[in-house]
Amino acid sequence: MLLLNANQQVPESRLRSAVWPGEEPTTWRKVLRNAVSGLRSLPLGPEEPERRPVFAWSRTGVSVRVDADLLDSTRFHDLADHGRALLAEGDWAGAGRVLGEADDLWSGTVLADLPETAGRWPEAGALTEARTAALVDWATAELLVGRAHSVIQRLHPLLMEDPAREALAGRLVLALYLSGRQAEAVTAYQRTSTAVAGRGGRVGSWTQELLRRILAHDPVLHDALATVLTPPRSAA
Repeated sequence: MLLLNANQQVPESRLRSAVWPGEEPTTWRKVLRNAVSGLRSLPLGPEEPERRPVFAWSRTGVSVRVDADLLDSTRFHDLADHGRALLAEGDWAGAGRVLGEADDLWSGTVLADLPETAGRWPEAGALTEARTAALVDWATAELLVGRAHSVIQRLHPLLMEDPAREALAGRLVLALYLSGRQAEAVTAYQRTSTAVAGRGGRVGSWTQELLRRILAHDPVLHDALATVLTPPRSAA
């Protein structure tokens, strides 16, 4: 929790609710202070003393001061912002490379080793949403330079785990179609439509229009793909 809010003060009350979402022990403040004291003794970060994280208490909360470049979350956001800027400039190949590097920093879901705790933290949800947005932009760039196969390779396993991620599903459906796999594209669309409906929603107009174009073999999907993918996250 402290590293998710690095270089910011985290109120004790926020730490309390993060660690004990139900009823906290009467000694919760002492437990937290002991935990932070224990963190100070761990070999965190580089060996250079000046680069080690610094934990500090104040009257209202706790903070950890750490060089931003030591955090993979910071590197991810920096790469995602850079890639998104390249995409906006029309450098599709560069955008795909940089956004791919951003996603390569991920290994599974965020804070997967704390599923019962971190799954309730807004900070973890925000990171997951940021990854999805970066992946949508990456897939857009890859499709625009004709690398549909790479889109299928990266997105298919993610959508098998959670087919309701419509923005990603739209890019996968399009990649399958552009690879000559229309039947699989329709199946992927139907899988996502069913998953979204199971959560009480329905797929958006961009995704519905995409299916219509696929079924009609609309030449715009090959001849004017950029117009279909603009804006990049139209289905998000």
